[in-house]
Amino acid sequence: IFTTNFDQLLEQAFHELGRDVDVIVEDTQVGRVTERSRTTLVKMHGCVSRPPTMVVTREDYDAYEARHPATIMYLQSLLANRTFLFVGFSLRDPNFRDIYRIVQQELGSFRRYAYAIMLERSVNEYILQYWRRHRLLILPLAGPDEVLRLMRGAQETAAKWAARRRDLPT
Repeated sequence: IFTTNFDQLLEQAFHELGRDVDVIVEDTQVGRVTERSRTTLVKMHGCVSRPPTMVVTREDYDAYEARHPATIMYLQSLLANRTFLFVGFSLRDPNFRDIYRIVQQELGSFRRYAYAIMLERSVNEYILQYWRRHRLLILPLAGPDEVLRLMRGAQETAAKWAARRRDLPT
């Protein structure tokens, strides 16, 4: 999971669910990421528990590439090899846009599609067309209740697929 939020709400939610989560706040921690069942949370703009890591000012945004090369490379590699679903993300973050653009340019016609769930009030036809050209399809939803219904349905479907996968002969 990647987030630009520096609050600790995601960590609290995982804790309440009894799930372990590895939190990555600084570039030096990117090397700790493993592909095991544990969840990794990358806080691109730092964490309130470590104020010096927070990306808040224009200067912080401008210096992001120089200060966070490992985080950028990690996100780029995942964008190149995985299908992303963005939830609750405005797609306006300048650092993210630069990272996404570079991956799209490098992969050309082989780039993967990504998807975003956004509230209708934050989406217009221009935004839909812009991101569609960049292989990011937006699903505008009316409100939080509709987002919650969609996410619950996705969770149920994922659980069914996981159960089927476990039943396959090895």
